[in-house]
Amino acid sequence: MKIKDFMTHDHERLEQILRDFLKARDQDGVRARELFNAFKSGVEKHMAWEEEILFPAIERRTGMHLPGPTVLVQSQHRQIKALFEKISAQIDKEGGTEEVLKELTGLLALHSREEERILYPWIDVSLGKEEREAALEQMKQCSTMG
Repeated sequence: MKIKDFMTHDHERLEQILRDFLKARDQDGVRARELFNAFKSGVEKHMAWEEEILFPAIERRTGMHLPGPTVLVQSQHRQIKALFEKISAQIDKEGGTEEVLKELTGLLALHSREEERILYPWIDVSLGKEEREAALEQMKQCSTMG
């Protein structure tokens, strides 16, 4: 399996949770909070796979450190985390999250597109088969741990 396929599948899974959250938030506040927490947790795990497994592997393999493609992605990760914090602080209040949600969904769409078109294919080409399989195995192990 390729990194791109694994990570794109996870993007799709997370996008479905986000859609479910957006539907539930006007009808069921408790369910909306559960879905938001699941979405936030899933995105954080996804970002950890990149930052703790994929980026170190690609940097070891290519010898590329700062600045590189991973720097932009990590900057976007920091923006995403900041938006999550804003939403978490506002979610239980009436309204107030619409603008931040719009910013988050726009950023995530751009971020996912860039990763799927550029970053993941580059990682797949740059890593050897054994390195790629080891990274995938590590990510799958992390999936079952929490």
